[in-house]
Amino acid sequence: PLTMTATRPRPDACLVRLAGELDLDTAPMLAAYLRTHTVAKPTYLLLDLCEVNFLAAAGLTVIVTAQREDQSIHGDLRVIGVPSNRAVARVLRLTGIDTFLRIHATVADALNAIDQITQN
Repeated sequence: PLTMTATRPRPDACLVRLAGELDLDTAPMLAAYLRTHTVAKPTYLLLDLCEVNFLAAAGLTVIVTAQREDQSIHGDLRVIGVPSNRAVARVLRLTGIDTFLRIHATVADALNAIDQITQN
């Protein structure tokens, strides 16, 4: 199973934390969840993968879709927790997807990076 929680750490960002397996069964639920929680078009979508213990191709597809802001998923995607999650990091590295994602160790790191961009 996959659990999903969404919060707004600040008005311009939607943080979605995932725990469990992101696979063929759960990827459509995540896509629908992201569409629902980004309908207000946040500037940033933070996707926390710290507690994802299995990432399959269908899950990768949802991540790439979110990166492209496609299929009514909105927000400049930032992926959180990959450096500390070997299983997820390995899949992203083997597929090459890690080369075009904005990956941060923590939510604070992602928000700091966003602040750096907006200040320049």
